[in-house]
Amino acid sequence: GDFWWVTLRASPSLPDILIDYDKYQRSLGEFREGDRVRMWFTNEFGTGGHYYAGAVISQELGEDGDRWESVKVQWEDGEQMQVSPWELQRLDQNDVPEVQDDEEQ
Repeated sequence: GDFWWVTLRASPSLPDILIDYDKYQRSLGEFREGDRVRMWFTNEFGTGGHYYAGAVISQELGEDGDRWESVKVQWEDGEQMQVSPWELQRLDQNDVPEVQDDEEQ
């Protein structure tokens, strides 16, 4: 792909991260209770990581429809976490999530 540069002026009103537009657009669908999802977690060295799979508990949009950390997920290990929808990948009911360590996604 092509490389490009973005220059941002430091300001308390700007977000700390940028999200790929296409990834954000794919995340706009509603998540429902019981939807199977997975999420990539990078290891502490930033050199790889693995996917965790879980099920959506709920989705509650914030003020003005804000989607930041709007999805509550229960991971297969029992832990619950609020995450942003663009961090999740939907799984079909028949999908078996890959749990092994992978290289950077």
